[in-house]
Amino acid sequence: LCRDGTLQVQATVEATEAALAGLSVGVSLWRGEQPVVAHRQLLGTPTVDERGRYAERVDFSLAVAAPAHWSAETPDCYRAVVTLWRGEALLEAEAWDIGFRRIEIADGLLRLNGKPLLIRGVNRHEHHHLRGQVVSEADMVQDILLMKQNNFNAVRCSHYPNAPRWYELCNRYGLYVVDEAN
Repeated sequence: LCRDGTLQVQATVEATEAALAGLSVGVSLWRGEQPVVAHRQLLGTPTVDERGRYAERVDFSLAVAAPAHWSAETPDCYRAVVTLWRGEALLEAEAWDIGFRRIEIADGLLRLNGKPLLIRGVNRHEHHHLRGQVVSEADMVQDILLMKQNNFNAVRCSHYPNAPRWYELCNRYGLYVVDEAN
């Protein structure tokens, strides 16, 4: 079992050449209200694409000591926050819930965090019996809770991409996702 983790983030900032000057990108990882690790980096020399658009990609690789491991049984999530700064002024922030996990096939077994993984799954279509393909977040949570109550730990999303919120909720509540469309 891997004791330490690595948070790898790739951020691309696109703007005019003048607007990119003096910008920095920050990444922080939070567990509850406590920051676990943080780093901030100034933008350097942007590249110019064929349309004359300026962009700069920033890569972060941050070591995380002894992170909690995510699984369907213990969906321990951290909050990763990517920020854009001009000096000390915060311009923009985006956040995602993430979990540290290691998936591998070893000795002929599918393993998660070093332990054999038994998948007990169901198939799901993004569909509501009254509203058709109009599925609310409450409907999604209800689907997840029903799966968990019946001891399922995985869901197959069939034939088309589901709403992005579905994947976030599966991560938060602890469901493995088999997504054949994206």
